[in-house]
Amino acid sequence: MRECRLCCGKRTVWKQCTKNHFADEADVYALRRPHNGLPEPNFRFDGNCHCEEEMNDTWNPSPEELKLLSTPNEVIVEVHQVFCFDREDFAKRIRSGDRWQQLIQAHLYFEHVVAQLLKEALAKPEAISMARMSFNQSLDLVVAMALLPNELVSPIRKISGLRNKIAHDLTFEITESDVRDLENCTPVHLRDAMRSEVGREPGPLDLHELVTVILLKADIIRQESAASREIGRKSELRLRTVLRKTPNVTYVP
Repeated sequence: MRECRLCCGKRTVWKQCTKNHFADEADVYALRRPHNGLPEPNFRFDGNCHCEEEMNDTWNPSPEELKLLSTPNEVIVEVHQVFCFDREDFAKRIRSGDRWQQLIQAHLYFEHVVAQLLKEALAKPEAISMARMSFNQSLDLVVAMALLPNELVSPIRKISGLRNKIAHDLTFEITESDVRDLENCTPVHLRDAMRSEVGREPGPLDLHELVTVILLKADIIRQESAASREIGRKSELRLRTVLRKTPNVTYVP
């Protein structure tokens, strides 16, 4: 499916293009578009349809693309099931110190996960200076790109708000009310998952438990998104091999 150089610009199967399509030379010049979106400067209409000629253009997948096509989807998912931070190190850091110290430590990890999420999702992450963006600006971009569900963004914003209060008030202390507010805006299924942890005593969730389950869920979504994009790219490659009838390509769904 590509634009015929002699048609009205509609995307159609090339073999369906009208033979010897008549058009004014200026009109054809204006309609001719190569992949960069600009008119071909030296194009001249010769009265013939060249669709079938271009349909036979060969395409040879790169070794990396061939490897991706032959990789099962479940393997792609498994490869991406890696956290972008050291979980053991995080667990040690988040359990020590006062609540304000725990929250500051947690916020550093949230900054890392959000930055990684954007870096992987953006087509050209180098086009923007993420280092100059505040955490809230980065989170706004994540929301705009629908990279995290709203039910998870809400507790992350709550954590960010508490961190800002700590940064601007030397006497600020995280109270039990603050922890309960964070618990209330955390998705129920995440709270239930933390309460069902083996060996956990019954009772309200602590601050370190809440930030842990929220952070882990955010990074799991990042992993799933990365795997989904890779599988999508694999599907596009598969379609291209079928349309171009590329030989000697092994495809494993």
